Amino acid sequence: DIGQDNPSEKSFVLVFHLGGQSMDVSVILVSAGMYQVVANKRVEGIGGDVIDATMANHLAAEFQRLYKVDIGENSRAMYKLRVAAEEAKRTLSSSSTSSIDIDSLYDGQAFQQKIGRAKFESLCGSLFSQWVAIARGVIEEKKLKLIR
Repeated sequence: DIGQDNPSEKSFVLVFHLGGQSMDVSVILVSAGMYQVVANKRVEGIGGDVIDATMANHLAAEFQRLYKVDIGENSRAMYKLRVAAEEAKRTLSSSSTSSIDIDSLYDGQAFQQKIGRAKFESLCGSLFSQWVAIARGVIEEKKLKLIR
C-alpha cells in the first residue's frame, strides 16, 4: 500500500535483497502510485552462502576440538556441515537456539551441536556490519535521512 493512500505524497523505500552469492540494496521512490528505482548497489561475494560457510567452518573446528580430527579438507563432511549450517541459520531467524544432528559426519562418527543466536551473531557479526554499511552508503549517496 506504499504510495496508494495519499497519491500526492512521496516516499522512499529501502529494499534489501540477500541472495546466496550477493546482496542488492535499492532505494525506490514511490510517488502517485508509481515506483522508480533511484539507487541500486549490488555486491558480489557477501551473500547468505558466506554465513553458511562461516558456520560450517565453526562446526568443523568444534568437531576437531571434540574428536581431534580435522575434517576441513573432506568435501563430503564439509558439505554436510554447510547443509546443517543453512538449516540452523533458518531456524535461528525465528528461534533462540538450533540443534545440529548429523549421522556419520566423518568416519562413522555422529555429530551433535547446539548453536544459539548469540553465538551465531558473534560468528557472523562482521558480515552483518558490512551489509549495514553498504545499505547506509546507498542511503547517504542519495542524501536521504533514516527515520527510525
